[in-house]
Amino acid sequence: MLIDKDLLFEFGATQQTYKPGEFIIKKGITAKFYLQIQSGKVKRKNYQHEKIVLETQLSKGQSLGESFLFSEDLYTITIQAMVDCDILKLEKVSFHNLLEKHPHLYGNICKCMSEKLFHKFIMIQHLSIRKLGIDNYK
Repeated sequence: MLIDKDLLFEFGATQQTYKPGEFIIKKGITAKFYLQIQSGKVKRKNYQHEKIVLETQLSKGQSLGESFLFSEDLYTITIQAMVDCDILKLEKVSFHNLLEKHPHLYGNICKCMSEKLFHKFIMIQHLSIRKLGIDNYK
């Protein structure tokens, strides 16, 4: 778990169940919640110029779209349940209050965002190389 569920509940988190195919996050909406997968699996699609650039799967313990909580940018992703999912939701203001009271969690959040960014970079690099037709890239 990125953030302990009991700590999330202490700061006012709720749990919401999503059925397969239901959207948890929709592109073009402002982030209002910190979201963490309690159970299940989701599909995340990243968009660039209205085209899907990258599609990944996330599961138990992973957070969803947390980088958008630190900006006023609209989501450029959609996240959809693949199976029954229980998602912990904590309002943005409460999430920031939690981080103020537990600053050690910033490291966890930064590590998580860095890992996701690195994964995206590798995937986009791989796709770019394939598009250019470079087979022997090392």
